[in-house]
Amino acid sequence: MTMTREQEIEYIKQNVKIEDLIIQAGIYYRKHGKYLRLYSLRNAEKEPSLLIDTSKNAFFDNSARESGSVIDFYMYMYNIDYVTAIKELRAIAGLDNNKEIKIKRQVRYNDFNKAKLEFNELMHLYIMNTKNKTKYLKKIRKFIKDLKEEIFKE
Repeated sequence: MTMTREQEIEYIKQNVKIEDLIIQAGIYYRKHGKYLRLYSLRNAEKEPSLLIDTSKNAFFDNSARESGSVIDFYMYMYNIDYVTAIKELRAIAGLDNNKEIKIKRQVRYNDFNKAKLEFNELMHLYIMNTKNKTKYLKKIRKFIKDLKEEIFKE
């Protein structure tokens, strides 16, 4: 028995998890209960404004005012149209008989957020390997303060 288009879409929404897409894309996030917090993929921001409700498999980007299901998130994440998103999500969900489909996409980050994520990951690794974490954190806070002053000097 074949599925109708509506049944396929519902199957995708129920079986393809946004969290899995984020992990596969290598996007850094923080978990807060049933929510995941990320930096917006559209806007530069100081605090993460993109929320993913894992229980509803839905997202809301507060800064870009975009929200929706896993399909909407896939379109948002890769900046692609609905037809392309459905085609690729069908393959991810295992609904496509063509086993040769390989999906390799790059997430389009805003450059500022990309640099911030990379910096945060490096700092996390460094802190975890530093014995005197308190002393190190004081040094890094001073460094960041000096760096901000240097960058935003007029």
